[in-house]
Amino acid sequence: MSLTEMHEGDALLTLRTQIGRLAVLCNVDISRDDNVTHLLSGDYSECHQHPREAELLRALLVLLYRLETSVSEDLGIEGLVRLWGQHNDLLARHGFPLNCQPALNGPG
Repeated sequence: MSLTEMHEGDALLTLRTQIGRLAVLCNVDISRDDNVTHLLSGDYSECHQHPREAELLRALLVLLYRLETSVSEDLGIEGLVRLWGQHNDLLARHGFPLNCQPALNGPG
């Protein structure tokens, strides 16, 4: 793994960590597609006590999906799956649960 790939992996880990923290703060289970769909559409009813954090969570989710889309366009599906596997390995090394697979078309 090159230094650039390690840095990009760290940045992606940081992004996912921040998304996870905001989801916990907002008490939103982002492993459920319907919750993510509501957030992406601007429906923050599940997170009414923290509206600014909900907006930030939405923005970071949009950023994550755009990054995944860009990577999939550049690398193709096989490259995206390979990158996802590498990212899951990185998450596992940092103690994160691995209970999801890449959503190739986003949530929904």
